[in-house]
Amino acid sequence: MPGCKFLTIFGEYLAEPFLTLFDSAEIMCLTADEEAQQIYAQVKSEKYIGTQEVWDCQSAVLRATGIRLFKIQMKYLPTLFSTEHFPSIVEELKTVNSVVNGFFE
Repeated sequence: MPGCKFLTIFGEYLAEPFLTLFDSAEIMCLTADEEAQQIYAQVKSEKYIGTQEVWDCQSAVLRATGIRLFKIQMKYLPTLFSTEHFPSIVEELKTVNSVVNGFFE
């Protein structure tokens, strides 16, 4: 599965803007639990996809498939780090670690 295009697996459940946002994204790791109806995808992208767009993509796949949980964990090249992405990075950190919520408020 590593190196497989994200849209090869999930593209049929998505429409724009996700088809454009995730056009170069690759799956690094995919874990599925059929009994719990959960899928976890670690996804690498050559371009930055904002936290809200990732969340919206997760919701679109959930609605289209009817599974209980679909979680995308994005991985980016260090060269994509930019201060303009900081608000989105903080949003993602707040969902990963609740201690961040008090620290950044």
